[in-house]
Amino acid sequence: MSIVARKGPPLLSGHGGLATGTTSDELLMALRTGSRSMLFGTHTTELSRMLPPSLDDRSDILTVVAEGRILHNPDVFRVLASTIHQRTHLLPSEAPKLEIILTEILTNAIEHGNLGLTESRLRQVDGNTWFERYHQTVQNQLHTALGRIPVLITCKLSGNDVIITIEDRGMGFNVPETMSKSMAAMHQENNPTGRGLALIKSWLGDRLTYRNNGRIATFSMAVQPKPGSALPTRASVKEKGSILIVGDQKTTNELWQTTLIQSGFRYVMTLTNHADLPAVAASDQPDIILMSIHMKEPNGFQLFNKLKNNPLTAHIPIVFTCPQENNNDTQRAFDMGAADVVTSPVDTSVLSARLSSHLYQIHMMRELTSLTRQLEGELNRAKTFQHDLFPTASSLTALTAKHDITLATHYQGCDTLAGDYWTFIDLDDHRFAFALADFTGHGTIAALNTVQLHTLLHHETSLTNPTLTTASLNAQLTRLLGPGSFATFVYGVVDAQARTLTYTGCGAPNLLLRLPDGSVQSLDCSGLPLGLAPEIPILPRTADLPEGSILLAYSDALTDTEHNRLPQGMSPKKSISSAPPETSWGEEGLILTLKKLMPPELSQKTDDKRKKEKKKDNSAQHLLDALLYRFHGTAKLPLMDDLTLLALSF
Repeated sequence: MSIVARKGPPLLSGHGGLATGTTSDELLMALRTGSRSMLFGTHTTELSRMLPPSLDDRSDILTVVAEGRILHNPDVFRVLASTIHQRTHLLPSEAPKLEIILTEILTNAIEHGNLGLTESRLRQVDGNTWFERYHQTVQNQLHTALGRIPVLITCKLSGNDVIITIEDRGMGFNVPETMSKSMAAMHQENNPTGRGLALIKSWLGDRLTYRNNGRIATFSMAVQPKPGSALPTRASVKEKGSILIVGDQKTTNELWQTTLIQSGFRYVMTLTNHADLPAVAASDQPDIILMSIHMKEPNGFQLFNKLKNNPLTAHIPIVFTCPQENNNDTQRAFDMGAADVVTSPVDTSVLSARLSSHLYQIHMMRELTSLTRQLEGELNRAKTFQHDLFPTASSLTALTAKHDITLATHYQGCDTLAGDYWTFIDLDDHRFAFALADFTGHGTIAALNTVQLHTLLHHETSLTNPTLTTASLNAQLTRLLGPGSFATFVYGVVDAQARTLTYTGCGAPNLLLRLPDGSVQSLDCSGLPLGLAPEIPILPRTADLPEGSILLAYSDALTDTEHNRLPQGMSPKKSISSAPPETSWGEEGLILTLKKLMPPELSQKTDDKRKKEKKKDNSAQHLLDALLYRFHGTAKLPLMDDLTLLALSF
């Protein structure tokens, strides 16, 4: 491998010069030693023809032209992803996906593009050894002349995104048809191919696009803003912003360029071969395009339409230049969506001020977008952390098996972060506990309060005693919660052998017990919420749990949400004020709904066969599914509160 600095105008410039080589190991070394531009293959002169024109070297992170036989290596995919991440600092939510995305797109580019193995792969998909046979076919083809066909990889920074483009030299493919088949494969268990493309499309969405009949794949990923970076100013955007001047008169372009550089703009490029603008703009992503309207075809208006119809360039503001006397062109330009129109002759100070103002808006919007993405990433991580507080599926399965019950849960936050908390705790051979809390408010504070409750609850030493546990939690939460924060709460201990429930309620919605005969019993959970005062009255309560009964605990969103229509037999609650009558279920509507959902047992004295069948049937899940179906069928959406339901069948 060699790393050289080219003399004269470089094909590509970068901190690491130009690296060349002929093996995967040499390519790996180039990636690890900081090279930014790489030609890897037998004939570097031919490879260099694939290099893109570069107008703005500041944004170049990585450019690789390499033969398929060199690129087709899991270590190359891994190190390539790692290199891009290290140089761009992807958001934490994006970084783990990059290697998978690169592997999928590069593998497709080499195998289905350059090697043309799509049909061969489809013919081999049968039996248990098809993958090994196909893999051997790939290896054989990589050692032929087809393996020496290159692939181009470019990686550039654009604002707070990194844009990665992968181009092969294959026959191409029908993008809509292939994407449709790939999405269908996600739901076909007997189809082992095509799922990778659907997976990365589900991650990237519109950030993944294909051009040139599928030969060019481009996707973007968000990077972290630089720590402590200052907000843009009108002076700083002149230093950072890039302007591309487009016109068919070289002398005029250079005059504009000189004028803008003298006005303080640092990165000003020109393009005389204006027909190349769509490709150049998509590749180099200038901040602003300053373009003449009157050019030989394609003229400025025609190029404008091409740019705006391409997702990669539609966002770039275009400032037109035209003669002052042509008012029709000025009106048409603004009607089409031009950012501005500059008429000539123009005062250079006015032009500078206008371009500076546009750059300032662009960079401020990027900063806002970056901060929004950063906040969304942090909120999503917090949401994941909050969800991790809830019991795992495996722990719930073990609990139900141990205590010979069935259970079902449903949790739906109305915001990214929620104030509902629920859990199950295995206590001993015949007892387990459940808890459901609903903190005031939503968002960050409510979510932090659920974390505090989770920590306190799992450090309690009297979990078998609901009264002591609730009193201890209340005393600690009163000290920890901020002003205006409190929680309704229910904590119950179930003795599965004795079929009894001992519980405490602190202002929570009443527990509902659906009995085998279809009737519903309301279990009182009234009281003061947790966190209002160091000492509150806490009453121990008990209930029997007959075989075949189902216990339902829920947050008040289930009963307080307004509905488009009420259950049959229930009338709207009259409002004291002049407001329309309330159409929430309340406990009355919930009980009416529960009674209609599942028919009562045909007989209290079921035979052994029916008992065995009943063990296999998760009545709790059936009830919850049916209840939620009725609820969402009439509820006014979106929900204004967090919704949690816990169902236990005995």
